[in-house]
Amino acid sequence: AIRFTPPLPSTKQQAIDAIGFASINKCILQWDTADDWWPKDEDIWLSMVQQQSTATFGLFTLFFNARAARKDDDAPAILVAHVADSLENQSEDAIVDLIMKRLQQAFLPYEDDTVLPRPTSVHVTRWDEDEYARGTHSFAMQPNDAEYRELLRKPLEEVLYFAGEATNVEDYGTTSGAYDSGIRAA
Repeated sequence: AIRFTPPLPSTKQQAIDAIGFASINKCILQWDTADDWWPKDEDIWLSMVQQQSTATFGLFTLFFNARAARKDDDAPAILVAHVADSLENQSEDAIVDLIMKRLQQAFLPYEDDTVLPRPTSVHVTRWDEDEYARGTHSFAMQPNDAEYRELLRKPLEEVLYFAGEATNVEDYGTTSGAYDSGIRAA
């Protein structure tokens, strides 16, 4: 935890405590070739397949297709899947196994002998484990959330300035909100 000496005023600490903080982890998978099964024209797709287990219910239902978003058929097939917080401690291989099972169910549900190829490259974000980030974004926990964000962004004696998406009343939880707050604080 960050400690201030002297301590922050109680109103500033209350504002920090009143704003929620969370993570959205992703698994980025890349295939060198995926033309025989890859949906070429869909930027985003939902996988609405029957769940085999309540332990995996709701996992890997939203996918982002970077190849379609770039409108480049020659680009590598890159898929981004949201990773649940409950999987952050799982190995990369275990997460990929779960995603591949979901993709197999979605794209080849009735072909028992055909198996989708494993990705050639994988990266799993683990923001809660990052010692400098400990998460990805703030969220509203209180009805009067804007009031706390205003308190948080107020400088202390025009010496210590606070920035970050959590200090942005209109655009919190976003990269643009973080950028705008940095411009404001500078």
